[in-house]
Amino acid sequence: MNILLATDGSACSQLSETLLAKLPRAAGATVHVATAVPAPAVMMASLQPIGAYSMIEQADLLWKAHHDRGTTVVREAGERMRAAGFETKEVVLDGDIGSVLLDYAHEHAIDLIAVGSRGEGAFKAFFLGSVARRLVAYSECSVLVARGEEKTTPEEHIARLAAKERLTIVVAVDGSNGAAASLQSVMDAGPDRFAKGIAVCAAPLSLVPAGLDPILFGETYGYDVESGNTIAAEAAEKLRASCSETSAVMELDRPSNLLFEVARKEDADLIVIGATRHGAVERFLLGSVSFDVASGAPCSVLVVRPPKTPQ
Repeated sequence: MNILLATDGSACSQLSETLLAKLPRAAGATVHVATAVPAPAVMMASLQPIGAYSMIEQADLLWKAHHDRGTTVVREAGERMRAAGFETKEVVLDGDIGSVLLDYAHEHAIDLIAVGSRGEGAFKAFFLGSVARRLVAYSECSVLVARGEEKTTPEEHIARLAAKERLTIVVAVDGSNGAAASLQSVMDAGPDRFAKGIAVCAAPLSLVPAGLDPILFGETYGYDVESGNTIAAEAAEKLRASCSETSAVMELDRPSNLLFEVARKEDADLIVIGATRHGAVERFLLGSVSFDVASGAPCSVLVVRPPKTPQ
């Protein structure tokens, strides 16, 4: 297995390192430790001529300084990952960090990208975006977004996570291929690799469509609720293959809301959610449940993408 660890040397990035060391599916993987440095031309936009130095010269000096810093960051992260038992490759990439990480992942057959989240508010994230959000939206492989607990610092969460023997996970299920892939990824971990697994299925709240007899709609909706209970119960049973303790939750709610609520109640370390392979329109609208969860969860999130269908 090949993992791409995106790092900038921050505590948020180091949280993703700690989470990888606790993630059963990461065992035995080769970790490509990478950071990115903007091109000198990009740096010029924020510079003014100073003394004898032109903006071009300043940008070049700044790029070299950032590149040296990047080399140090990946070296130190690589040392920590080797100490955790991983084989590593270290690389400093040049260019826009989101783009070069996606390109690198494609070119090197990466199976999982791990990245820290700075926990941006919705307004800031909407206008500025973040590397984590971009990777979730466009990556061809699974993405692990490491996020600390609410009201705690990354350093505090790193210490808490490092002290845990096994993770507590919340697994989103809905009967889709994406959910099946995420459930299988947990089952493949092996016996007793997780402390607890909670299978969560949300039946969406809906309005009676215009022109449809409410009685008929009620019967259909009742079937959906029954189906949701079955899906959650069957998933919880499958989770016994890798979780010491399991449970099932099915409620009428928006999926992301229910997942967040259960994650907080269970003090979960990770939400595991599947994502169907998307086309350009879906990437543009960014309306999938997996994207909502990865963007706003109260804990770390693993977005699992199903294997590509052979052409």
